[in-house]
Amino acid sequence: MFILPISIEIGIEGKYCLHFHKMGDCPDCAFRGNAIENSQQRGIIIHGTHSTNIESNVLYNVRGAYVYLEDGNEMWNTLAYNVAICPFPFLDQLYRGCTVPGTSNNQADTSLNQAAFYSNGASTNNFIGNRAANHFKYVKRPCVLKTQCGYCLSNFFFLYQWNVPRQW
Repeated sequence: MFILPISIEIGIEGKYCLHFHKMGDCPDCAFRGNAIENSQQRGIIIHGTHSTNIESNVLYNVRGAYVYLEDGNEMWNTLAYNVAICPFPFLDQLYRGCTVPGTSNNQADTSLNQAAFYSNGASTNNFIGNRAANHFKYVKRPCVLKTQCGYCLSNFFFLYQWNVPRQW
């Protein structure tokens, strides 16, 4: 297990604790057994990368989205048995949960939609057995395709099971 240092560069894209950046199909890519604490701009980012395994990581006191699927084209990634803990209540007047203003995504990181797990729309990722506590949203996925009845098709995951959100 690695304990990663504080990421303090708010608002600078690419300055994240763990980041798969445009690696294409990468079934050998994995972030397993890491601890991330006190990050000032997101925790784990998957950007333009497919078939990764993000497993058994613990994220604590991360500002913004804890695990972030960046473009919405990321597919077949497995996020399994990760724990995302925000130590502050969302309505806390000083910290406002784990939100952070001034990043490149005013939806994923701010009080509009801060989430433990944030995806910009890809629907073929697996979420299995993840745990999150005290986030504004557990999983946030913008609706990118609606049916004639107004049902959001992008809110499906390929596999979504045994996930547990908690609010303090």
